[in-house]
Amino acid sequence: MINLLQQTVHSIGGRGFIKMNTYTKLISGQMTVVADFDASKFTPDKQMTLNIINLAQERDIKIILSANVDLNFKISKILCN
Repeated sequence: MINLLQQTVHSIGGRGFIKMNTYTKLISGQMTVVADFDASKFTPDKQMTLNIINLAQERDIKIILSANVDLNFKISKILCN
């Protein structure tokens, strides 16, 4: 399972998210844990990319919070400041 998770992380290239679904299933009379990984890449559109570039040097928290960018970028920008 760890190897599968490492391959999934490598495939999204460090930008995106991984959702892990786990459940139990009866297979051949034994309860087995099943883990599924759902990976999605974060691919911003051109306007979002321009917004991120413009916001990269911003220090005013009001402008950062009202910017039209991904929520995770806002959080990381505030923490970095």
